[in-house]
Amino acid sequence: MRFHVTRPRLCRLLVVIGLLGASPAYAQSAAGTDPLRDSYRLLYNGDKKGAVLAFDSLVKAKPELPARFGWLMAERSRLSDGSLRPAFEKTLDAFINDADKRVGKNGKDTEALFYLAQGHFMRAEFRFTYNKGMWGAARDGANAKDYIERYIKLRPDDADAYLVLGMYNYYVDIAPSFVKFLSFLLFLPGGDRVNGLKQVERAAAQGALFAPVAKSMLVEIYSDFEGRGMDAIAQAEQLQRQFPNNDDIAFKLAAIYSGNLVEDRAHAAQVYQGIIERRKNDKTPEGAGSHYNAVLGLATLKREEWKIDEAIAMLTPTIDAKVTTPDWVLPRFLMVRSNFRSVLNDPAAEEDAKRVLADPQMGAQHGNATNVVKQIEQRRTTGEAATIAALIPGNRLTAEGKWDEAQKAYELVRAKDPQNAIVRYRLAYLDFTRGRIDAAMPVFVALAGNKTALAAVRAQSQLHIARIHDLAGRRVEAKKAYQRVIDDFEAQPASVSAAKVGLITAYHRPATARPAGD
Repeated sequence: MRFHVTRPRLCRLLVVIGLLGASPAYAQSAAGTDPLRDSYRLLYNGDKKGAVLAFDSLVKAKPELPARFGWLMAERSRLSDGSLRPAFEKTLDAFINDADKRVGKNGKDTEALFYLAQGHFMRAEFRFTYNKGMWGAARDGANAKDYIERYIKLRPDDADAYLVLGMYNYYVDIAPSFVKFLSFLLFLPGGDRVNGLKQVERAAAQGALFAPVAKSMLVEIYSDFEGRGMDAIAQAEQLQRQFPNNDDIAFKLAAIYSGNLVEDRAHAAQVYQGIIERRKNDKTPEGAGSHYNAVLGLATLKREEWKIDEAIAMLTPTIDAKVTTPDWVLPRFLMVRSNFRSVLNDPAAEEDAKRVLADPQMGAQHGNATNVVKQIEQRRTTGEAATIAALIPGNRLTAEGKWDEAQKAYELVRAKDPQNAIVRYRLAYLDFTRGRIDAAMPVFVALAGNKTALAAVRAQSQLHIARIHDLAGRRVEAKKAYQRVIDDFEAQPASVSAAKVGLITAYHRPATARPAGD
């Protein structure tokens, strides 16, 4: 089970988290200490390895479906380690086969029906995530829906069961907006976004054991697809209070705070700092990984605020320490610092990425490092790097909400190169941020149609055309504009992902945005 849904988070088509875990009988067990419940609490509170060991002990003592599936949930949360996947897949297949045999003998065996649905559900997600076959994933998804519906007919009051059904209905219904080639979806029973959301909300409100899991999915749904940033924050903060050591919840909360629904980087920074402090002395690969991911998150916030020097300063101590655990830390920090230095138009920006290329022990990252070097060289050759560096003062003032000062800073740059598309985009974006959408619209339209402008500028301009239509209540025009982003700018994934969300949910101004004139 994973509370945190890693980015990119827009390909959640087959109800992407293998979750649920206790049997129907267990969900109604008497109060008091229960080893199975305790094992799930370890997992919910972020102790993934501890949960695996606890479930493993239960399986050895009594290898029944509830404990076996709990082990699968806990192990599934650790599959970023590819070495664990073959054994996990084999164990999952055996679990499904055993549950299927029980259902074959007795079609009203509620425990077996419940777990057979969960097993197929988890395998659909696993196959989809790790490219183990879309057709097989589709079959598993259809089977999961069938078995959980059969279970609900027998146990209609079990709120926990509605999580699988709700996630299926929700994600399968929105899938066409996110997948270009839909042939495998033709083999899936149809979904229902509206009822699916209600079903997940029911599980969150009434679930006996899985309410935390359902709430974690509502965090994703509200923030990533429904445009309900404050509702997502409320759910995430409740989960964080309940499970304070679960880093995945904290990372998701920070992402929502810093994202375009809320744009509250101060609160995001507090969340990242909390993870850093909590894990600063944790030497386990998982704990150390959380620590360094939080450092990267904090540095990225500074980058988004255009405080580039501060962002670089956050990365440098880790690089100087030559951190080796986890092994991804040093190469990733080096490549990120290369990109940050490139924003400043540092003539030696690619040195950090080349350091990765020069180290055989970082061979797994050589492809990424090569791409970083190429991008830096390309930006320098086209003059993009110099323009971006010149715009930093205005960008930083825009991020701080000092809009009149930002306008003056941008005008100084425009005076030297009045037709520069990047400069014109930033001025239009400033107007958009200030709420002056009528002033921004014609500039975005001109830039979107300017074949000589950078693809990123054109894609973002087209995206903002769609958002302006949404803000003006022109939903039909907005959806057409979002679709143009998807059709015309496949090589601009950030813009395309945002446009796909826009097709589902109309754009709203961030919760912290101030009206024009403030």
